Amino acid sequence: MNLPLTPHRQRAAAATVVLGVLAVVGVAGAVVLWNKVQASEAAIARTEVQLSQSQEQSARLQTELDLARTGSASTQKKIDDLAAGAAQLQRELADLKASAMSAEQQARRQLDEARTAAVQLKTELDQGLARATQLQTESAEAQTIAGRLRTDIESARAGSRQLQSQVQDARTQVADTQAKLDMAQKQIAELQAAQQAKKRR
Repeated sequence: MNLPLTPHRQRAAAATVVLGVLAVVGVAGAVVLWNKVQASEAAIARTEVQLSQSQEQSARLQTELDLARTGSASTQKKIDDLAAGAAQLQRELADLKASAMSAEQQARRQLDEARTAAVQLKTELDQGLARATQLQTESAEAQTIAGRLRTDIESARAGSRQLQSQVQDARTQVADTQAKLDMAQKQIAELQAAQQAKKRR
């Protein structure tokens, strides 16, 4: 016979399910952040390539300017634009590196939290299994006691039926004895009446 779930077991089961969901969500969030970190690193690599290309192009233009010994405004403007672009790319590179570092730190933190939640969940699962084993043992003992009690009750009922039968037999014997006693008293009264009648004669 299965025992119904107690409130304690229901709460323990509910807490275990909630912790499992939180652990899965934490791991999923960590994976998403890790993917963002990888994407940021790829963007950083592309930006570094662009920066290197801009610096090389700026160097070539500066060399051409020196060789030509001209103060071409157009060439100078290109150099200034490239320098400004290089500075912008440098700032973007710094921002991307900072963002990637922050995302990586957050991903590591969430991974650590997920590992901690998983360890806690494993501990609670072990405790729940131990409790379930204990309850199963107690249930078996309770069933054994219930079986003995049922046997005792059946024995008591059988004894009660036997006593009732004996009481009924005793009542029947009492009724028979009472009838015989009444008959005897009637006969005695008749005999006494007959003797008194003889004496009056």
